[in-house]
Amino acid sequence: MLTMTEAFASAVVAVAPVVLLIGVVEISLSGRKFLASYSEHADLVERRVALIPSNNADDAERARSEIDELYTRAPRIRSPLGTLAVFAGWLIGAMCQYEAFQRALSWLGTPDAGPSPGDARFCFLALSFGLSWVTLLPLLQVMASHLRISNRTRRAQRQLDAFLDATDSAREPTQSPQS
Repeated sequence: MLTMTEAFASAVVAVAPVVLLIGVVEISLSGRKFLASYSEHADLVERRVALIPSNNADDAERARSEIDELYTRAPRIRSPLGTLAVFAGWLIGAMCQYEAFQRALSWLGTPDAGPSPGDARFCFLALSFGLSWVTLLPLLQVMASHLRISNRTRRAQRQLDAFLDATDSAREPTQSPQS
């Protein structure tokens, strides 16, 4: 059974702010990447809208082909749900780190404080969650990025191989039957 001791409370007071700071840096970086992705997407959409002709049927086909070209070159926009889930998860984690810090600091400041197993358990779980979050989240993000890039590369390689096969067969001279 966990109990609050001076050593345990001191460790919580020392570690919780560090976990909180690391988490804030991580979430800030994730937020910047997310916003950059959406900003780039918004720019592409605005460029597509700018290509729409004003009631000129002759320009409509040219505009349509330019808009289609922009769509084929546009990067895929990441779903905001994953990013929002990360933000929500870290918000809960940050609140838990802060609360663990406050409970441990309060316990240290209380003369003759009892063992307070509830506070000790909360601090332990909060720090465990926070340390897991700041350790595993970056690893999962790197793995997910690697998988996305690998999938894009494999898909592009298949398209390239199909194109090369098609052009190789078109370049091969047809053999005429010999008499």
